Amino acid sequence: MAVNCKRLGCELSGATCFVPLFVCALLASGMAQAQCVDDNYRKTDRGWSFERKQVEGAELQTFRVLTGPDPYRGYIPCGHDPGYAVDRFHVYWHGSVIPGAVPNTFSYLQFDYSRDAAHVYFRTGIVSGADPRTFMYIDGQYFKDSAHVYLRGRVLQEADPTTFSLLSKSWYVQDRLARDASHVFFGETVVHEADSKDVQDLGGPYWRSNRTIFFKAKPFPQADTASFRVASEGERAFWAEDKSHYFLSTNQALNKSECRTVGQDILACGIYVWIFGRRFSDFDSASLHYLGVFPPKHCAYEGFPTYQDKRGVYIVDHADEQVDRFSHSGRISRLEQLDRTSADMLCRLGAWGDVRPDRTLPQASPKQ
Repeated sequence: MAVNCKRLGCELSGATCFVPLFVCALLASGMAQAQCVDDNYRKTDRGWSFERKQVEGAELQTFRVLTGPDPYRGYIPCGHDPGYAVDRFHVYWHGSVIPGAVPNTFSYLQFDYSRDAAHVYFRTGIVSGADPRTFMYIDGQYFKDSAHVYLRGRVLQEADPTTFSLLSKSWYVQDRLARDASHVFFGETVVHEADSKDVQDLGGPYWRSNRTIFFKAKPFPQADTASFRVASEGERAFWAEDKSHYFLSTNQALNKSECRTVGQDILACGIYVWIFGRRFSDFDSASLHYLGVFPPKHCAYEGFPTYQDKRGVYIVDHADEQVDRFSHSGRISRLEQLDRTSADMLCRLGAWGDVRPDRTLPQASPKQ
């Protein structure tokens, strides 16, 4: 009997590996001893290595890789290997010795934090002033002890651990909106223009306080507070909008009067097209239209959003943030939708290539 172990992180060249049920059980429990494709530590004839670099001074008889989750991916890759290991004499992070760390009291926490009886460590360095007895995880990459809040191994200045809380959940784990009784924080920055009593997370890097929209740690004066809205999960052409502008991930503001949305992924503005927050000139903006998603079991594009202009048919790959174009040289007339017949026709074309964004962008500002 075989089961799908993709959820355990066991993948080979992007394809799901199928392994016997009892092996999955071992992987899930963290008990698997066999090396697998996600392991960084490897035992070789010459000893132990980390990413093919020899771990100097490792004692082979007592060396072991510590079990723990990879917090950046949210699962335990094939059961272990978060980057930490110990032997009888030393503690290792990514194959390097953590100076002074005591193996028999050492434990891995997460997000590159660890501790022994005397110290808290971030990667290979001691976190100055951190108390290992009260040091605890909050969320994202935030930790605290009885005296301080910590982010990426450093004290978050002015933060009160007793009243500190995170407000945003949908942004990069290292940069979150947070507050305590007296301050507002975005990542490591104390935002003095904001009021902790009325701060409101809007989603992504956007938030509101004191009747002002903020982008990350700074006021965002381009945005109209009354009409500002963050794009929903299905709207990928822009990050946010107000009554006059579309706002992109580059913090660029585009005038709505010059733009139209094409499907869920694209803004066509004048002679240019914007995808993934980047400008593309190699499209015909006027004739560009949305066809739908590739139907199942067609080429390698199952579920990919598909577009067409007079120059070609385009596949938008969200995972790799790239665009591929079938260059059909006028052999295909305008398609109104993507069905199995038209998908089969595109699969037979074979000739395609990457469409690349413009190298430089003008520093546009919204019209007042």
